[in-house]
Amino acid sequence: MIAAVFIEFLRQLNLGGIRYLVAGGVAVNIHGVERLTGDIDLILETSRANLERFWDLLSEIGFQCRVPIVREQFADSKAW
Repeated sequence: MIAAVFIEFLRQLNLGGIRYLVAGGVAVNIHGVERLTGDIDLILETSRANLERFWDLLSEIGFQCRVPIVREQFADSKAW
């Protein structure tokens, strides 16, 4: 069973037009195999526009980055 918080997060990604794939334990759950997981693994399309939309969505819903990086660095492939 997929936690409601994950379903809502995926809904927000879809509404934001963010291109992504779900991987890991949540992906296994989506395919019908119950697996306990406390996180969600995403693979993001790495276009600058997509990464900026993703960063903006995270900010809007209250997520805070734990590493010292700003939006411009996150979307700049030369920064990482």
